[in-house]
Amino acid sequence: MTERIDICNLALGWIGANTITGLEDETDEARQCLNNYALARDATLEAYDWSFAMTRFTPALSGFTPDWGFSYQFSIPSNIMRVVSVGPNKEIFWEHEQDKWVVESGFIMADSPDIFCRGIRRVNDEGIYSALFAHALAAKLGTLLALTLTQSHTIMEKMAGMYGSMVSEAKSRDGLQGRSRRIRNRSMNKARYGNSNNLTSW
Repeated sequence: MTERIDICNLALGWIGANTITGLEDETDEARQCLNNYALARDATLEAYDWSFAMTRFTPALSGFTPDWGFSYQFSIPSNIMRVVSVGPNKEIFWEHEQDKWVVESGFIMADSPDIFCRGIRRVNDEGIYSALFAHALAAKLGTLLALTLTQSHTIMEKMAGMYGSMVSEAKSRDGLQGRSRRIRNRSMNKARYGNSNNLTSW
């Protein structure tokens, strides 16, 4: 099971810095890991639709009406870092998840009085991280630590490149899963609704 110290030491090893025995160590490496870990984690979570961090939620109306453009405004739960998709009907969510909506100033704005959402939540439990996410997080952390601990722009750029490659790999892996989901749901809807033109096409 992955632990925070493992991710920190992976990042430190990649940039050629000394590893640590704990985040409470009285070393520059430990202090920098402690100061930068949460920032690196949140940035990496926001970068992609990681399946282990995906959750479904039904936001509450905020009590305010947008000045223009949309009819309703919803509050985003505090643990949601990024809203991924929004639909007005949970029974046929996948067909309508691309309906018009926008996130502004911490609120979701939409034209339906009831919306159903998917989003990326903040995950503090390293034990459920996927292996690819843990490596991407280590690369992001290494990017943030590189200049402070090594004074090397070259190492920082290499870590940034590694991070980008890992996020791209995650996207390519999940791309096929998403395509399979869309094909499967389209087939199910054709069987359920026939050739109705009222459904949003993908």
